[in-house]
Amino acid sequence: MFSSEEQQKIYVISGPSGVGKDTLMEELIKRNSDLHIAITATTRPPRSLELQAVNHYFYDVDEFNKLIKK
Repeated sequence: MFSSEEQQKIYVISGPSGVGKDTLMEELIKRNSDLHIAITATTRPPRSLELQAVNHYFYDVDEFNKLIKK
């Protein structure tokens, strides 16, 4: 855990689909292994080489809406 005196930074990487966000995050992790990448949820199908709970959580629209209601 972090002491109350330590401040953690949150970086948001945002952009349209296919712009290279995952590529950028992979490079950042290579350069700084202390970073943690949050795994996001999406309703789009996985692309080649993308894995459930590694790159994203992949849900169909109904499942996604149920999760929002929870």
